[in-house]
Amino acid sequence: MGWGRTLLLGNIGAQLNIDDVEADVDEVKQHLEMMSGKDASRDGAIDRLQRENHDLKIYIATLLRLLVSKNVLTSDELTKFVDLLDPQ
Repeated sequence: MGWGRTLLLGNIGAQLNIDDVEADVDEVKQHLEMMSGKDASRDGAIDRLQRENHDLKIYIATLLRLLVSKNVLTSDELTKFVDLLDPQ
């Protein structure tokens, strides 16, 4: 429709074509900004999960050491448990 509008309406048609292109560019900009926001949100969620995972590892290690120190769990039992979950 762009060339027809320009042919029939002259400068007015050309301005309408430019307006259409500007609207398309604005739409693409909005889409890219929205996608960028999703990426930032996703990155933030990954960072939070990594921190939480790190904290949980510390809690488990502390709990296991406490269980061994109170003789609720022996070092051999702990070693077998770790080997079972994380074989080398």
